[in-house]
Amino acid sequence: MSSEPTRPSKRPKTTDSPPSPSPIGSLFAEISTHLDEANVRRERIVVCSREITYQSKKMIFTLHRVNATNKEAVVQEAQKKQREIRSLFERAAKDLVGNDYFRYRRSISPGFEEYIEASSFLVFVEKGVLASKREIEDTLVADDGTQILRITDEDYLLGLADLTGEVMRYCINLVSRGQWENALGISGVEDV
Repeated sequence: MSSEPTRPSKRPKTTDSPPSPSPIGSLFAEISTHLDEANVRRERIVVCSREITYQSKKMIFTLHRVNATNKEAVVQEAQKKQREIRSLFERAAKDLVGNDYFRYRRSISPGFEEYIEASSFLVFVEKGVLASKREIEDTLVADDGTQILRITDEDYLLGLADLTGEVMRYCINLVSRGQWENALGISGVEDV
């Protein structure tokens, strides 16, 4: 028979309430909750921005299908897509109220830029002119007349910078269909 030392038993269970959290522990828990909420909000905005980007690209692809015989139908289809995108901005706007707009602006910016590019391209295809910032902001007005979101100068300029590629592609499509005069008119070239 070996004599093993007796191990002390585990700490007895008590029915007392858990110790109250320290002030620092409470502060960290509060900060953690706040950060979790902020991350969830930012993620909602990013997801919405991705969908705006995707739908805006579809609008651009729709506009590139335009030709002399289907312009009105293609423009109407693009305008319908634009209204669908507006509803995505309405959804995102709920998380971009007050100072939160400036806090999360970078999360929605890629969607804004692509939307500005698509909306500007729509105006260009429809009217042959460059869309103003005000004109694009007017597409972001809710049914009750309130402005959904404002477009920053930076987003507007970045969207217009992207537009140049779409106009170039549009001109290439015109040339491939034998519409040299139209392509030259857009480019501003008088005589080649």
